[in-house]
Amino acid sequence: VWDNARDIDLKSASDAVSWPYQVNTVDLIRFSDHFTKMVPPANAPREAIAGFALFRNSCMGCHGINGEGGHVASELNFPVNITEHHDDALLKKWILEPGSVRSGVLMPPLSKDMQDRPKAADDIIAYLKTMRSNKVKPKK
Repeated sequence: VWDNARDIDLKSASDAVSWPYQVNTVDLIRFSDHFTKMVPPANAPREAIAGFALFRNSCMGCHGINGEGGHVASELNFPVNITEHHDDALLKKWILEPGSVRSGVLMPPLSKDMQDRPKAADDIIAYLKTMRSNKVKPKK
């Protein structure tokens, strides 16, 4: 992405005023090639694969797995996976309604528009459980 705000010719164009940035190139890369430490193993259970897709869409903006993903909230796999110190029932409650577990949390609940939210939470937990045997120390 390059900034065209200083380019006199582009700035004079009507569409450049409302959006001062232009895309120069787009690289297409598979998610699994970029976030290699976050991807579950090929032999992971079906629920864990589904949970990984949900985690990518709903959780990784804030949470990391093996140092990949978000850095706003806690790392969930290394050195101790969250499923190693919280049971499934508490994790499910946390994913579905974080405010019911701890007051004043910033974490939003799993989307209320999602179909079968309890199953989705179970799948995310299956992904997290799968990843506890796939720990990679994050780079600092």
